Amino acid sequence: MKFLYLWPLALLVLIPIIIIMYLLKQKAVDHPFSSLFLWKEMYKNMQANTPWEKLKKNLLMYLQIATVLILIFALMSPYIKSETTSAGHVVLVLDTSGSMNTKYDDGHTRMEVAVSEAIDYVDKLPGDTSISIITSDKEAVLVLTDSVDKSLAKRRLNAIEATNYMGDCSFGMEMAESMIAQWETAEVVYFTDTYVSCKTTGGYIVDVYSEMDNAVVEYVGHGTNNEGLLTVLAKVSNFGSKELKTDINLYGDDEMLAVKEVTIPSGDSEIVYFENLAFDGKVIYAELHDVKDALLLDNGCYDVITEAAECNVLLMTEQNLYLEKAMALMDGVKVTKSNDIDGFKDFLSQEYDLYVFDGMVPTELPKNGSMLFINCECPELYTVADTLEGILLKVKDSKVTRYLEDYSFGASKVKAMEVPGWADSFLTAGNFSAGFIGTYGTQQICVLGMDFHDTELPLKSEFPILIYNIMNECVSTGMLSASVVNAGSIVKVSGKIDGAKPVIERPDGKNEELVGTIVNYTGTNATGVYAVEQNADGEKLSEVFAVNFPKNESYIQNTPGGSSDAGTSVVQATVNSSFNLRNVIIILALILLCIEWVVYIRR
Repeated sequence: MKFLYLWPLALLVLIPIIIIMYLLKQKAVDHPFSSLFLWKEMYKNMQANTPWEKLKKNLLMYLQIATVLILIFALMSPYIKSETTSAGHVVLVLDTSGSMNTKYDDGHTRMEVAVSEAIDYVDKLPGDTSISIITSDKEAVLVLTDSVDKSLAKRRLNAIEATNYMGDCSFGMEMAESMIAQWETAEVVYFTDTYVSCKTTGGYIVDVYSEMDNAVVEYVGHGTNNEGLLTVLAKVSNFGSKELKTDINLYGDDEMLAVKEVTIPSGDSEIVYFENLAFDGKVIYAELHDVKDALLLDNGCYDVITEAAECNVLLMTEQNLYLEKAMALMDGVKVTKSNDIDGFKDFLSQEYDLYVFDGMVPTELPKNGSMLFINCECPELYTVADTLEGILLKVKDSKVTRYLEDYSFGASKVKAMEVPGWADSFLTAGNFSAGFIGTYGTQQICVLGMDFHDTELPLKSEFPILIYNIMNECVSTGMLSASVVNAGSIVKVSGKIDGAKPVIERPDGKNEELVGTIVNYTGTNATGVYAVEQNADGEKLSEVFAVNFPKNESYIQNTPGGSSDAGTSVVQATVNSSFNLRNVIIILALILLCIEWVVYIRR
């Protein structure tokens, strides 16, 4: 028998309290006597009935003590599990997402603990048990299929390493579910640091989670002023239990540009600005100085300064200082502003790269260039289904919501829209969309269904990040589809020189030649800077992109159902080879409470 929790043992202090209460309850009772000869018998009884002797006859007290003991036992969540499984097949699913790189105080990572637990489990299996192994992060990978060779299984387990990818537990569970469907008896064991539902597969979770402090540089962005000087913003978050006080070092092409000191309370974030920097390089990198937390991979973040040609943007608006300031962070962007929507035709001949319509739409839309609609109705392109008031808007995973996953904000009024077939939603308002982006014909189109002044978004640090991402998506040029991505993301490489295969230099210095001129590059497993080159007949093109650690994997301190003891907690689900006793014990406690009530009534 094993227990999930030991803290209920502290409630044993209730037992002496109950006994003391019964001792204090003992009081002398006056009895009238007709004759003194009975005193001798009464004296004998008084000697026999000391407080401790009276406790022996108090059935009610013993029933109450028994009830307390049983309830404490139930709170400890006891379960019976054999050292081996009776199932003929076992599927081991190991979480290999970025958070599994987290280190404990003894230097071991969560991944190492998970592998050790899995090997120990394999050692205890009967010799004829068939073993399958799955790894799960951004996708599920079948490492071993239906093998009875324990040595082989342990070798495959020892070879498993954590990735830098953002994890999704459902991939591994879906593969496990499809596998066990073919077997009569099977058990699934999931080794992870996060919550996983095993309701559909049966099995249990070996939880390697433990409370650890972590600080992260979530985001780095940049812009240039009219004098060509660089402004850099960095978002730093403290996911630890203590106040964070440290320096943020800013590098430009490996050279120190600036240093700023920050103090961030536990659970809080701060935007740090570096202004008026003279830098004409390609890569900027913000790093926490000498912070020894549990996850070092997210202590720095990259941004890339692109060398694309100047982008011309036409902003049609009455007044929107929030938007104008956010757009100013975009490097190489020239903004022309106007509120004369009736005279819009005069601008069409200038062929802007991006048209931004804030609260107004022209009668004739441009045929070239990207378009951003803000708080507009344009039946030609999309349908506004309703106007909602006082609603919470939620950010979805999308190409324009990098670093904004799982973010939400309130809006007093929003246009609820139906998502066209050519677009993908990145902002939801109930069952409708409040923001989407896609390609309509040859034009990139983005729509936001709210006036920024009716939301709390412009007051949040996430606002310039969202606008920056939208602008980058709408006006991106060059060989690369993105200049900054999370580990595991796909980067589209479009060669510009006919007949010249693009070559990628990875962060470790190794070169990788791509097959074809236009390739969806998937090798973004390592964080750092990647250089892309095309070279043929004296013509040479070179661009860089950066890969960062995914922000979601930095939330190492907040895991539903997590345990404080690494590698020892087993969270029960529908376990084939175990039996949870908690419900049985609770029923027994209820029966005792009923008996106690009957005894009390009869007294």
